[in-house]
Amino acid sequence: MTTPDLPDLEHEQPKTPRKQVGVTGLAGGLLLALLLMGLVGFVISQVRRPKWEQLRASQAAAQSLAETDPLGSMINGLVALQLGRSPLVKWPSIGGVDLVSPAILDLGNRQAEFALIAGAHQGRVGSVIFSADGNTIVSGGADGTIRLWDRQGQPIGTPIQGHQGLVRSVVISADGNTIVSGGSDDTVRLWDRQGQPIGAPIQSGQGGVAAVALSADGNTIVSGGADGTVRLWDQQGQPIGAPIQGHQAGIYTVALSPDGNTLASGSGDGTVRLWNRQGQPLGAPLSGHQGGAASVAFSPDGTTLVSGSGDGTVRLWSRQGQPLGAAFQGHQGVVWTVAFSPDGTTLVSGGNDGTVRLWNRQGQPLRPPFQGHEGVVWTVAFSPDGNTLVSGDEAGLVKLWDRQGPSLGKPFPNNQTAINGVAFSPDGTTLATGEADGTVKLWDRQGQPIGKPFQGHQGVVWAVTFSPDGTALASGGDDGTVRLWSRQGQPLGEPLRGHQGWIRSVAFSPDGTTLASSSGDGTVRLWNRQGQPIGEPIQAHQNGVLSVAFSPDGTTLASGGADGMVRLWDRQGQPIGDPFQGHEGVVIVVAFSPDGSTLASGGDDGTGRLWDRQGQPLGRPFPDHQVAVRSLVFSPDGETIASGGVDGVVRLWNRQGQAVGSPLPGHQAWLSSVTFSPDGKTIASGSLDGTVRLWPTWLAEQGLVTYTCNRLRPYLLLKGETDETVRSAQKACDQYAWN
Repeated sequence: MTTPDLPDLEHEQPKTPRKQVGVTGLAGGLLLALLLMGLVGFVISQVRRPKWEQLRASQAAAQSLAETDPLGSMINGLVALQLGRSPLVKWPSIGGVDLVSPAILDLGNRQAEFALIAGAHQGRVGSVIFSADGNTIVSGGADGTIRLWDRQGQPIGTPIQGHQGLVRSVVISADGNTIVSGGSDDTVRLWDRQGQPIGAPIQSGQGGVAAVALSADGNTIVSGGADGTVRLWDQQGQPIGAPIQGHQAGIYTVALSPDGNTLASGSGDGTVRLWNRQGQPLGAPLSGHQGGAASVAFSPDGTTLVSGSGDGTVRLWSRQGQPLGAAFQGHQGVVWTVAFSPDGTTLVSGGNDGTVRLWNRQGQPLRPPFQGHEGVVWTVAFSPDGNTLVSGDEAGLVKLWDRQGPSLGKPFPNNQTAINGVAFSPDGTTLATGEADGTVKLWDRQGQPIGKPFQGHQGVVWAVTFSPDGTALASGGDDGTVRLWSRQGQPLGEPLRGHQGWIRSVAFSPDGTTLASSSGDGTVRLWNRQGQPIGEPIQAHQNGVLSVAFSPDGTTLASGGADGMVRLWDRQGQPIGDPFQGHEGVVIVVAFSPDGSTLASGGDDGTGRLWDRQGQPLGRPFPDHQVAVRSLVFSPDGETIASGGVDGVVRLWNRQGQAVGSPLPGHQAWLSSVTFSPDGKTIASGSLDGTVRLWPTWLAEQGLVTYTCNRLRPYLLLKGETDETVRSAQKACDQYAWN
């Protein structure tokens, strides 16, 4: 009999050499890497040629595998950050090479790894699995321990010790109270969640336990061993029936159908076999693989079986043992682990080539492979909600991946037309954009268009907003009209006419009964929901009014104009106090804080400014944009201000005017609009590059560099002493994140 180490399987296909780009044992790089660089705008205009070549090589590495090897790409990005030391505001270009190409930045929007457990085990991670509630990950490794982790990769309790040698397989009961493990020491062991053994170890007599499975009711344990047998045990460790025999080589893998009535086993003899609970074979062996059957799993409905093999393929089978379609091809070498998603529509596999791959049921790859593991991927599992994958490798690393890939500033599909205004619906589910092609468009949070574009404006649409009840939208544009729309894009009445110039801003009163608009004709106008003018135009500013806003109580309007002033007005159009003066140039945007006590303004002098209601400045201007501030908004809790400008980045500030976190780069042209979602968790930015990007607020607040460094801290500390490239990345974190 062959052993579960399976030398025959290991040598059927040679391991694919790992790509190494600047990081020992790591492939390429990721945008977060380059996001880091975009974010601080680093350049090396004064450095010597060798250093420039190093920087360019690190950037190339970060770009080349940005989508598939997040760990390596972040390391390379940090190295590039360390090499480039001169902070600039604008994205630099040397010798025609754009150091912070927005196209490169986009690659990071597809990065998928979001947690790394460095050194989870000393040596191979033999098995990982999620608890039924999805909150706990259980892993077993070559160091003989079992460990528990939370979804963020933090350890829970101390390692569970008892096995003498590799823990090849772990499972956890449906109620989460019992862990079952099998190891090379030929034992099956039961543990509670605190790591205390339940009963004595089960001496399997199988010459090493390669795999264990647990019935849904937790009463039956299945083990497969090097002696080629499958055995059943009760929770007291007593054997149930005689050993199940039939395979002609060692067992690699076992699985139980969801109803508990069928067992599946895979062996080095190249077959998958199905058995009933009494150990009787169900049909003929499943033959088709040209190598050992290293992994098997049932679909959630129990009708389908998936297997992975030493021939590098994945295959699907019916419960009757009939092959379903052609073999899935893509892996180079043994496929050691396979699993179905909880909804049964997706499969995941991992193997000798160090990749994790997602497939649909027809065998089509769903995305490029996840890379970055150091050596063989021995184990992979879905979370119960299907959104997260966990995988473990030869080097003792456990990684968690977002199945879809998290969105770090992911752009909506390019419209080929500039976006001038962005607004969230009050329920936060929908975004509206006003565009240079004269349309208003609606989008869901995934960036998919909702319905057809709203058409009617003759010229650029500069402003768009939702009514407080979310049932209507208002827009204003170059044609001098304000238009009201239903959510379905139907015009509500005739266009609102009266302005003698472009309209740059529209705003609903908090009660939704009144609409305000500002124009290049120097006036602010008020309208009711039926489109009738309320009172006379407010002669607000000389040379145009670029922004208007209602106070939260609806009693006051603020306006900002081309004359460099901010002004307050009552609802009858009477001025309140003197103009606020301080900007050196056009005031482009004004916004009230949610409590109404503070007003923020931004202008083409590159500053954002805070004022009290009497027009007294609060603190110093925040000047970091250094170019025109085109949009500015308070978060729903009033504690944070987001701004966007001609420099193309989103910046956050606190109420004292101090920068929060780090700028968010990514747009290829200046920003026209930024806004918070109603829950304050997301920032949307619209740009003249024709894209809308969504940013998680926590990412902006923490800062991309700090976020990346904190995420990599365990790995940097583990590898930094022996790997010069990783040590360089660690220095970047020391300098820019941890100082």
